[in-house]
Amino acid sequence: AHGYDGMNMLIEAIDRAGLNRVRIRNELAAMLEYEGVSGRIVLDNTFNDVGSVYLGRVEDGRFVFREAAGPAASEGAEVIGLLRPLEGEAALFADGVEEGVRLALAESGRPLTLEVEGTRGAWTTVGEVARDLIEDRHAVGLVTALDPQGAHVAAQVATRLRRPIAVAGESPELLAHTGVP
Repeated sequence: AHGYDGMNMLIEAIDRAGLNRVRIRNELAAMLEYEGVSGRIVLDNTFNDVGSVYLGRVEDGRFVFREAAGPAASEGAEVIGLLRPLEGEAALFADGVEEGVRLALAESGRPLTLEVEGTRGAWTTVGEVARDLIEDRHAVGLVTALDPQGAHVAAQVATRLRRPIAVAGESPELLAHTGVP
């Protein structure tokens, strides 16, 4: 059923875009929800199916389904991770970034929570902290207020783990090098 739904999503995108692969990709990227034979499909910003999972069994010759509890249902809010220095001159810049992120999350109206991690001033710890936020605390995205080396490491980790990252500050060479648009 999932393959059938996936193919129908592709066919619908082709119907709207024509035979142009860039337009087809854009149409697919715009499909964050789709009603298919397997039920309602909900995709996050990295195109992972984050909709509810249904478990089924046969009772009296009929399929009976119940919704499975998943991490999103039990936690109630998605996590955004913020990597920042907690001390030194760079912490003043990071304070402003953190305040801006908190304001944006509050105004979004979405169930989002911010988890802040300090990097203790050493960019060598950034990779471990970024991985922890994504894999252990299930952050759906990262924001950094780090120096270029730390931001570079965070972008590498986020890219490998397929999470979006926003880098506060100027670092055009960093983004070009890591392949993050």
